[in-house]
Amino acid sequence: MLENFKYVVSTGDYIDSLSVKGFVKDALLLKPDKNIVVMLYKYEENFNDSVVFKERPSYVGAMLDSVNYEITNIRDGKYVLLAMNDNNKNLKYNPKDDKIGFYNGVVEAPTDLSYPLVLFPEDKPFKLPAKPSEISKGLIYFGYEGNADSLKIDVLSEKNADFRSHHEWISNRILLNIGLITIIKTAFSFR
Repeated sequence: MLENFKYVVSTGDYIDSLSVKGFVKDALLLKPDKNIVVMLYKYEENFNDSVVFKERPSYVGAMLDSVNYEITNIRDGKYVLLAMNDNNKNLKYNPKDDKIGFYNGVVEAPTDLSYPLVLFPEDKPFKLPAKPSEISKGLIYFGYEGNADSLKIDVLSEKNADFRSHHEWISNRILLNIGLITIIKTAFSFR
C-alpha cells in the first residue's frame, strides 16, 4: 500500500494546482472522530444547502493528521466548504449518524487563508417508535430518537392506591417499570 498516494485527473490541458487548507475541531470532543472528510461544493447562484443530503461534492480531502486538512488540485472558482465524519462512507450527510461543520461563507480559490471548521452533531427532534415492547410483566421498553430531556411520562389509566411506576433513561431507551398492576390496559401520555 502506498502511503499518501494521490491520483490526479486533469479536466483540461493542464492540472489544476490551487488548494484550500485549514483545521477541523470537534465542538464536544478534544479531537475529531475518525472518518473526517472535508468537501468542496461548487457554488452557483441557485445553490441550495440541501445539496449535502443529495449530491456528492466536487472535491474531497482527508485529514493530514488529527486536526489539519488540505484539498489540492482544485480549479479557481467559488465553493461551499464543509467537513463531516462520514460514518457510512457515501459522501452524503446523514443527520442520524454524522457530525457536520461548515464554513459560514463562500470560499474563493485562489486563496492563502486557512479555514477553520467545527464539527457538531445536529439536534434531532424527539421521536418515539410506533410500538413499545413489553420485556417482562410490568417492564415496558420504549426506544426513541433525539433529545428527551424535557419528556414527561404520565399514567392516564385508573390505578390502585398501591400502584407504583418508575422510568429509567438508558442510552436512547426508556425502561418503564410499572409494578403491582391490576390494570389490564395502561395508557401513557408522553409530553
